[in-house]
Amino acid sequence: ASNITIIKTIMDTMSSTDLISSEPPLISGLIKLADSINSAYDGVHTLRVRYETELDNGRNNAVHNLISLTKASNNSRILSSTKRASSFRVVVWMMGIVLIILISYVLSVFTNQQLNREVKTIGALYSLGISKGELLKHYILLPTIITTLGSTFGMLLSFIPVRFIDGYSIMESMCSVVPFKMVVLPYLVVSCVILPPVICVGINVLSINKQLSRPALQLLNNANMEQKKKLRNYAFFSKLNFIRMFQFKQLRREAKTGRTIVFGVLNCVILIVLGLSMHFMALNLLKLTKEDTKYDYMYIIKYPNEEVKNIAVDSGGQLCVLKGLESTSFNKKANVSLIGIGDDNKYFPANPEKGYNNVIVSRSLAQKYYLSKGSELILSDSSEEHDYVFYVSGISEYNVGLCVFMNIDSMRKLFGYEDDYFNAALSNKPLEIDSGRIYSIITKEATIKTTGQMIEQTTPMVVMTVIIGFIIMGLVMYILSSVMIDRAAVGISLTSIFGFNDTEIKRMFINFNMITIGISVALGIPLSLLFSRVLINYSTLNFNMGSNILMPIWAYFILFVAVVGLYYLISLILQNKLKKVSLTEALKSRG
Repeated sequence: ASNITIIKTIMDTMSSTDLISSEPPLISGLIKLADSINSAYDGVHTLRVRYETELDNGRNNAVHNLISLTKASNNSRILSSTKRASSFRVVVWMMGIVLIILISYVLSVFTNQQLNREVKTIGALYSLGISKGELLKHYILLPTIITTLGSTFGMLLSFIPVRFIDGYSIMESMCSVVPFKMVVLPYLVVSCVILPPVICVGINVLSINKQLSRPALQLLNNANMEQKKKLRNYAFFSKLNFIRMFQFKQLRREAKTGRTIVFGVLNCVILIVLGLSMHFMALNLLKLTKEDTKYDYMYIIKYPNEEVKNIAVDSGGQLCVLKGLESTSFNKKANVSLIGIGDDNKYFPANPEKGYNNVIVSRSLAQKYYLSKGSELILSDSSEEHDYVFYVSGISEYNVGLCVFMNIDSMRKLFGYEDDYFNAALSNKPLEIDSGRIYSIITKEATIKTTGQMIEQTTPMVVMTVIIGFIIMGLVMYILSSVMIDRAAVGISLTSIFGFNDTEIKRMFINFNMITIGISVALGIPLSLLFSRVLINYSTLNFNMGSNILMPIWAYFILFVAVVGLYYLISLILQNKLKKVSLTEALKSRG
């Protein structure tokens, strides 16, 4: 540019000093060319200044560190956290419904007890023309008010920003999260304020309707037809000693309350097993991830070429084709990895046959969607809006994520890739691949660490579920056993008069419930395991993992011993109540 300026200056000087009388065409063209080049230089200089200014601004805003930019609406981590929160919400909502039903059922026992004490009064009221509907309103009013106040107070208490177990803080310690605002959703108000009293009214009406349907004369005579029924003398009763025979007959007399205990303990066992199932599912997932992940490095290649292929093969690695698809069940979508592998694959326990529709699915995927050999599997490509139908030719013992294995040559032809195309490399040691060609690197250590975080995330819910289950179980056992003692006060008084000691009385009027508790746990464990499988599997449908819920045998044994031990502690507390039963109870009228 400086040389052009000098040439232009010389030309101007020659023209001004008349050294050149007239400008030849060549000189005139050179001057115009110099002007154009000088203008171009000025423009380039201006562009350079603006570029450097913008670059400085970018450095000040740390844009030079930006590798990629993803919108929040397309961010898989944000979407997965939303899915996870919504799934846990289903589990908690179901737990709440179970607890409301259980508490309402226990309250109905007190209502029945009050109704039995006032049976003559009810008969008199019927004789005076009081309708059954009015009496129903009277007896269900108190438990409904208690349920409404309790549920409303509990909802308001949950809005206090103080938590015994703060799941948000646990998430904040592991991830970068933004501050959240508390939102009161309409379904939450309905579930906490309206649903509990509705359930309470329904259970109490079903419970006391039969009692209030008896004729007025029968009520006035205090004739309880169920208690008047003659207890059958089964043949094996004659082979039992008196106390054991009395326990079985007492169990028959208290059949109704016994069914309530079975229902209450069964619900609590379901709650406890649900929490334990989540814990063991996380432990199993971590264990299987460590065992099934055979590679140490997975390189997702952005720009594959022959050089990358040679580096991977020469280092003992293997190439594969990886494509992300989606599986939908109950309107819940989960990401599924379709992996094209060759016959010489050594990192996945699968050897898929050639064919566009033949695939081998991982054990985790088969468990989640109840797949077996010959099942149909539909996977969707949301970017191309295309569905692919595959048939399961086998199940691989692979439990990391949700994977489908396909022959690599068949997969290349199916998706229109080149014959030597690949976009992933697996290896047990680092590969010297240019970083510009790598989209991401997934290590075995990072995979195990991510899986282990699930244990930390589910631990608060597990602890809360198990503790609440045992607390409610203890209350159900104590309340209903106490009701039985109140109802058997006359019998307890008579046995004391007849010379039975405290230990024998305890065996006759308290320990007989051990049979009920044993039956409840024996029925509850398989039923709760089935319920937990269905609920957890449904709530994790949009999680990219399986639901391997396998509790060891010792866990069931410990649960059984814990429940029986809890009732033993309750019986020790109830023994004091037995001692307080006065001998004068036997002299009181039972009519």
